[in-house]
Amino acid sequence: MSTILAPAVPEQARLVLPGEALTRRAVTVITAAIVVMTFAFSLGNVTRLCLDLGITAWIAWLVAPAVDLSVVGLLTGMRFLSLHGFADAQLAKLQRMLRFCGLLTLALNTAGALGHRQFGTALVDAVGPALLIGWSET
Repeated sequence: MSTILAPAVPEQARLVLPGEALTRRAVTVITAAIVVMTFAFSLGNVTRLCLDLGITAWIAWLVAPAVDLSVVGLLTGMRFLSLHGFADAQLAKLQRMLRFCGLLTLALNTAGALGHRQFGTALVDAVGPALLIGWSET
């Protein structure tokens, strides 16, 4: 038997602010664009790292998408639940998993450059994951 979480605020009691729909759509589109760019960026960085570590090529390109798709799934699910009135307390486990995936993305993207002591490259490689972490917290 599954447990269904009740929304924190009933739909009828919620006030709709002017521009709310546009703001929600804008945030969703911006977040989606950042996720897509981070996904592409991460795919190259993490695949290169895996290949440098000697991981088989067909497995190497699967690592980044596994982490990034976890982020996409969590962001999508959390966005859906928050739009339907679920409180932050009800989303706490999802938020912890999202933070973990964000930090994992950051670590995987910067590990290759840090391993070669290329600190400038590591900073550039950290931009996408840092934006992803920031937007997921927002």
